[in-house]
Amino acid sequence: MGKIKGPGLAIVKKKIRDNERLLKKENLPANVRVEHERALAALQDQLQGVQLEHKKIKYYERYKKIRFFERKKAERHIKQLEKRLLDPSIDVSEKEKMKEQLHKYKVDLLYIKAYPPLVKYVSLYAEGTADSTEETRKKIWREMEERLLSGKTQNLGPSGSNNIPVQKKHAAQEELEDEFFEK
Repeated sequence: MGKIKGPGLAIVKKKIRDNERLLKKENLPANVRVEHERALAALQDQLQGVQLEHKKIKYYERYKKIRFFERKKAERHIKQLEKRLLDPSIDVSEKEKMKEQLHKYKVDLLYIKAYPPLVKYVSLYAEGTADSTEETRKKIWREMEERLLSGKTQNLGPSGSNNIPVQKKHAAQEELEDEFFEK
């Protein structure tokens, strides 16, 4: 999970500085100036993308242990409830309560797996949290419940983690990776 495809943060920042230094020259031909201004704009967009990827990885690495434990806990409860629901000796009212609990744990599991990657993770099972943290947890939990009910769950993969998409290179960005002094 730790590596990002494409140029790193330092490389992109260096290319931006190089372009800015080149653009400070006064006797630069107009076509070269326009070309490097466009390259600078593309590099700044690329820098924002790389910074977002670094933030996603930072949050993923920081919270992967707690998410693992919470995922295991939710999966264990789901398995236990599904097994108990198959028992014919349980009455109808008890089964309804167990179905509600099963729904809750399925939403919990979706919460853990599909938590937004650019937001600090708020633990589901932590006790004694601040009111603002509790509000955030409830808000995201409700969003996950709506996703589960609407059937819009994304393909989450077997690991139970947010699959962090790596930024694809555009043709313009591939050109920028070459030395711009060659032309």
